[in-house]
Amino acid sequence: MIWRDSADAQAGLIGFDDAASTSLTLKNEVGDLRLLAGGYEHIRIKGGATTLVGIGTASPSYTLHVVGTGSFTGDVSLGNLTSSGAITALTNFNSTTGNDLRLNAGSVNRDVLLQVNGVTLMTVQGSTGSVGIGTASPRQRLDLGAGQLVLNDGYGIGWGTHTTNIGGSSASGVIVFYTNSAEAMRIDSSQNVGIGTASPTQKLHVAGNILSTGQIISSHATGGIGYTTGAGGTATQSPSKTATVTLNKVCGKITMHSAALAGNTRVSFQFNNTAIAATDVVVVNRDTGGSDGAYAVHAENIAAGSCRITLANLTSGSLSDAVVLHFAVIKAVQA
Repeated sequence: MIWRDSADAQAGLIGFDDAASTSLTLKNEVGDLRLLAGGYEHIRIKGGATTLVGIGTASPSYTLHVVGTGSFTGDVSLGNLTSSGAITALTNFNSTTGNDLRLNAGSVNRDVLLQVNGVTLMTVQGSTGSVGIGTASPRQRLDLGAGQLVLNDGYGIGWGTHTTNIGGSSASGVIVFYTNSAEAMRIDSSQNVGIGTASPTQKLHVAGNILSTGQIISSHATGGIGYTTGAGGTATQSPSKTATVTLNKVCGKITMHSAALAGNTRVSFQFNNTAIAATDVVVVNRDTGGSDGAYAVHAENIAAGSCRITLANLTSGSLSDAVVLHFAVIKAVQA
């Protein structure tokens, strides 16, 4: 079927171009080609040298210009995309049948690139499966190249079943390390590190034992290495200078009985203390009570849980002082 214009030139055709043709042709020589149904236009092919097909639009501006949604039961393939062709947007994707949105490079040696304005922001390396953000050559499964990984407060990085993870909060300034679903260590906003405690009060605060295969040293002019509040205690001897004293602390103060001690005489008493091991060193000295140089004191017979403390009167006269002793247990071994 052929339509002709007023000059008797062919204006349209439905049929075969010639006897040798096997293709059915639908042709409009003078304008657009429209497909209507029920009085409404649904498809328009613009006339001219540029191929412009519109579905749902009478003014297509792309080779295929669809206004509306589409549904595909099979794969959608885009082939031979070069630097002059790109997918500019995939929006409002809705997988109502449970299918996935797949970006397939088509070959194990092809990479998938996500670009903005021609600049590659992310690379999925086809040969390794590694993902690079900010780098086109990821060295590990995830390589950030340059920059930082930022998480929202309350979220973290975990392994396996997430029982081992690291969490943090910029609001509180805290980083927390978890193992076996329990807090193992934290760094607080004052840069104090707590191991076994959620409230560190020092740069390193350990609730538990510390084993060091190297030195533990201090360069502080006055601080040194020692015990802190809670490690010490006090005890008062009674009813005599030979009475047993019990105080289960690594350091502390003992106030001896004020009974008379003859000149050039010594007295000793049992000191029970579960903090003492047989290999430890017990240091003891006089704090107050009596004159300077009047007494000498030392610890001996160190055993597990006890020692003996001996006080000597270095003067020639009898002294009746309530001598105050300070002691400290230094943990030691013999091998």
